[in-house]
Amino acid sequence: MAVFKCGRFFYYDFEFGGRRYHKSTRMTNQRAAEQVESVLKGELVQGRNGLRPYKQPPLFGEYVKTFLKRIEKPLAQNTVDLHNNSLKSLLKLFKNRFLDQITSSMIEDFKAGRAKELKKGSKTQLVSPATVNRELGTLKKILNMAVDDELITINPARKVKPFPEEIPDVHILSFKEELDYLACASEPLKSVAIIMLGQGMRPDEVFRMTYSNLDFFNRTILIERGKTKNAKRTLSMCQEVFELLKERRQKRPNDYWVFPSSRKPGTHLGSVRKAHDRVCDDLGLRGAMDLYNLRHTFATRSILSGTDVTILQKILGHSEIGMTMRYVKIAEHYKVEAVVRLEKYRAVKMQEAVVKMQEEQQEAEKMGMVQ
Repeated sequence: MAVFKCGRFFYYDFEFGGRRYHKSTRMTNQRAAEQVESVLKGELVQGRNGLRPYKQPPLFGEYVKTFLKRIEKPLAQNTVDLHNNSLKSLLKLFKNRFLDQITSSMIEDFKAGRAKELKKGSKTQLVSPATVNRELGTLKKILNMAVDDELITINPARKVKPFPEEIPDVHILSFKEELDYLACASEPLKSVAIIMLGQGMRPDEVFRMTYSNLDFFNRTILIERGKTKNAKRTLSMCQEVFELLKERRQKRPNDYWVFPSSRKPGTHLGSVRKAHDRVCDDLGLRGAMDLYNLRHTFATRSILSGTDVTILQKILGHSEIGMTMRYVKIAEHYKVEAVVRLEKYRAVKMQEAVVKMQEEQQEAEKMGMVQ
């Protein structure tokens, strides 16, 4: 029997019909593991002879279709597009592999190989660690779904670590910049910005709000769907957002959408990019920030004010705590900046105090000489 122990469990490893079967038996006892292997081989033989059907996992390329079909409704279209984009690279290596043939070493090889590839359209720039990590994230989601469907027992990508990523150069608005931004913004951009800064919502989540999502009695906003499975959540309205939304409702009592489209009646607002770009031009921030930076600003301020990171994860609708932890790092950067500014301010004031003290001493000495 070709079973061997690796870590806690025994694994089987054999070939049948031109395919390699290599998987954990989930058994810690060798004899029990051999029985698992024997049963599997028996099923394979019976399936070959038509005596008993053997449930063979599908090819990765085939199962991807199931994955995309299932995520189409619960996730936002831009998230689905991101997964589709990641699949372009994943399918090159895994398309014709059966799900149970994909191993951790194959995924590690994919990770290392992608990191050495040139970025599309570039002759010198390599694919970024962030891009490879997004592709690994898509692969993990697909294989997790396969585990849930009992097509494989363990996700081979579970222990594949992502590349470390540098803290993104995110522009966080100062309170003065916020006031200037809102002063320059026209509607509906101004209202969208106030909600993003006050609630930390994604742009699409603000655009898709309906009045049925708002509970003015309990002061809550229900987000029914979004970028991730955790995007569905209920937020408590801050006072400014509560007053803004209540005023909009009073002015437009018959509207379905909070932000209806002026171009396509019956649909919601789709973008405020042009208005945002005009404001950034006026403030000299063009290229330094996009609309999403308002959400980044909310998250960073929340951390700086002492909000627990696990609470912030739920507010932002992040599926993984690692996404939220980025703001902890960004906030630390701003704390360091604050200390540096304080030191500079203190140095200037101390120098002024020293000069003033010397002048007073000189004046005192002159007065003493006169007397």
